[in-house]
Amino acid sequence: MGELQKIPGVGKATEKSLIMLGYTTIKSLKDANPAQMYEKECLI
Repeated sequence: MGELQKIPGVGKATEKSLIMLGYTTIKSLKDANPAQMYEKECLI
């Protein structure tokens, strides 16, 4: 299990998506802007 899967509700697929967006640690998600995350995801 990766570090991001320690977050309740985050499984393998969500972790993979977050890593593709550049979020590899829980700390990197802490101050992430949800709107910016969505915009990045739309570009992938």
